[in-house]
Amino acid sequence: GINAEYMGRMDSEVLITQYHNKGRIKVGLMIDHLLAATPPLLETTREIISRARAENKIIHFHSDLGSSIDDNNWSLNNFKSLAATYHKSNDTFLKQINDAITPLDIWEAYDLVSAQSSWANPIHLTTSNYELLKTKNSTVCQCSSSDQFFAQNAFDKKINR
Repeated sequence: GINAEYMGRMDSEVLITQYHNKGRIKVGLMIDHLLAATPPLLETTREIISRARAENKIIHFHSDLGSSIDDNNWSLNNFKSLAATYHKSNDTFLKQINDAITPLDIWEAYDLVSAQSSWANPIHLTTSNYELLKTKNSTVCQCSSSDQFFAQNAFDKKINR
């Protein structure tokens, strides 16, 4: 079958090589949410960004930190389960993954939190997560479509009381 991580790496590297910093074009990488992430995908993303940094290229990374606590909890548990199989020979790294409290902790384990990263919907974070974002000089933003989701949930909960 097709190795999605390999194909993603190749596509990303071609885009970066051919188009990044050509005129006004900047190439960035995005993984929509931890729900869409796998350990191989995060390793591939880390490798691409690390290689670009070694070549003095600034590649931006973006992800959504989660619209609901339920989504975050499910994605954390699912990712930890995938990581248990994928990283079974690396006890130290696996412990870091298993100690994660929020999706941002997972992104940080893969060295994806930096001044070149931006994070949507940073509302379900710990105090240490906010300190990490501040220390790393990361950018945070709020997604307007998520605002509708939040408003709808608040409205529904108010009606259902």
